[in-house]
Amino acid sequence: MPVGTLRRMSYIVGKTPKDLDVKYYGLNHFGWWTSVKDKDGTDYTSTADLADKTVVAEAGSAGEAAIQGDENLSKADYVSKSVQTDCLMEVAAGTADAAVLDLTLANAMIGAGTDYASLKIVDELNAEEYGVAFRKGSDAAAAVDAAFDELKADGTMQALADKYDLALAE
Repeated sequence: MPVGTLRRMSYIVGKTPKDLDVKYYGLNHFGWWTSVKDKDGTDYTSTADLADKTVVAEAGSAGEAAIQGDENLSKADYVSKSVQTDCLMEVAAGTADAAVLDLTLANAMIGAGTDYASLKIVDELNAEEYGVAFRKGSDAAAAVDAAFDELKADGTMQALADKYDLALAE
């Protein structure tokens, strides 16, 4: 797990790295946080605690699918929103109890130094995996791997990860 990114993440949520329980997932040259939890606990411990609460997500998103596919969240009062940032506004305003968001967006918009400093990331519902696909037998995969290796070696890959607040897999 990249230590520098862990430090930045803990700063964002107003904690020290030792206060966080993090899960990091890496695929090839990229990696991302799949969950960041406050070790002090939260207002709820599972999705079962949200079964009778108001939960928001972007219409048509993976978050909406996660709500509909979760045994407990599917019992919640689900309200769809046109964009994920509207979901954050609902939780901050107290008109929703929880939002299911893309983790990259949540990391960038929640915590110390943001407009949503009072909110925190509490749970992980699913992880999306991404890759680069090529036709079977294509030599393009080797060329892309070589390009990724070069971008990683010259620091470009890390610069992009830093710019977009992403974690680069080792």
